[in-house]
Amino acid sequence: MLQERLLRFLSICVLLGIIVFSGLNQQFHIQRKNGSLTAVEPSNSSGGSSSDCGPIPRILHYTFSSEHAYSNYKGFVSDCLALNPDWQVYLWRDADAERLIKDHYPDFAAKFASYRGDLQKSDAIRYAVLHRFGGVYLDMDVKCLQPLFPRLKSYAAFVDRERWEQSINLFGMPLLLMNSAMGSAPGHPFFKYVLEKLKNMHGHIPLWTTGPKALTGIYYNWLSSQQAKQASAVKVLPSQVFSGSVDQSNPGLWSPCKKYPPEFGSRTPSETERHKLAAELSGFDIDRPDTHRGRDLRRMACASLALTNWRHSLHDNRTVGLHMYLHLGYGFGASRRGPKFNLLTSFPRIKLYSTAAGNTTAPC
Repeated sequence: MLQERLLRFLSICVLLGIIVFSGLNQQFHIQRKNGSLTAVEPSNSSGGSSSDCGPIPRILHYTFSSEHAYSNYKGFVSDCLALNPDWQVYLWRDADAERLIKDHYPDFAAKFASYRGDLQKSDAIRYAVLHRFGGVYLDMDVKCLQPLFPRLKSYAAFVDRERWEQSINLFGMPLLLMNSAMGSAPGHPFFKYVLEKLKNMHGHIPLWTTGPKALTGIYYNWLSSQQAKQASAVKVLPSQVFSGSVDQSNPGLWSPCKKYPPEFGSRTPSETERHKLAAELSGFDIDRPDTHRGRDLRRMACASLALTNWRHSLHDNRTVGLHMYLHLGYGFGASRRGPKFNLLTSFPRIKLYSTAAGNTTAPC
């Protein structure tokens, strides 16, 4: 009798275990990878709440007009691929970009076709691929210093930020978002919102119409939108994560400092000058407008740059990569372009949209 009861109890336990496992299996797709089981949250094909966006997938996106890119980029791409060996990598050429827009964003097709140069199209397509497929987008002149995960894994969406000293001196803006490094879960509404707002931006200067200034203005509008209230937050990364360097080739970075005392433009301030500079910055925080009152923000920027000896980059344990500001896509950077190489033959891991298995990725 006791043995029968025990067998009955064990049978019930096994049955309950099967039921529980079956339920979990409906909640998660189980994938075998490198000999281990990894639970991956499924896409919500019904659209669902945008506040439930899943994690950023391990997909790295690059853009260029064709598979033939400048050799200046080769080492940077190589480093990023080596540090992220388990990531899929996609190259978005002009032809791929046009096809994606036609396939999935037909209401943006006319605007996309109106862009005259490669730079505007390169800007716009990165927002589309992040919305459609998710992943991380990097400019090819970003040098990876550590793997993208786990540092960036916890965000539903993120955008890079230029160093405040540079955005103040060049543009008078305390915050300038950079589209040189961005990431998203598939279907995050922010990047669809960006595409919608780009339709209303006219002209052919990339910085203002598709690039950092456009992105920054759209982000401020997003914060007060109804979509933002229902969506997972968009993280503005500290500049140290990707943009800890400054564009030293741009004379606009230091020319505003000439009107201040010599120590503000010094690359090697004396100890006495360093004390003066530190006193200028005491209590100042670029992200706290209440500390800006009565201060000249360009004077603060020059003091900060001089205090750090105008170093090319500021590293800390948050640094994932360095944006090198090569500017090879602009006319003024043409003299620095190296010979071209084939990305696809040099890096066989790189795939194209025409071979993408993820075309059916559903938004979160």
